Amino acid sequence: MGPLDNNPGVIAIERRLSCTCGCTLDVYTCRTTDFACTYSPAMHKDVVSAFTRGDPADTILRAFVSRYGESVLMAPAQ
Repeated sequence: MGPLDNNPGVIAIERRLSCTCGCTLDVYTCRTTDFACTYSPAMHKDVVSAFTRGDPADTILRAFVSRYGESVLMAPAQ
């Protein structure tokens, strides 16, 4: 467990991202309930890295959309 695993800012970002494992859960919920999933921990690591760099939430979300497409968002972009 890392120091930012339960950071409210990290959790808020992860709740807006859909885990790419196909479970239909957000990244935070998947990584804290499905311990067999290998996708959500990797996505969490990417969120934490960007958060640690000081990237704002919108920048982090745009990076995920750029990498995975709009389907990575739990709700459509506005």
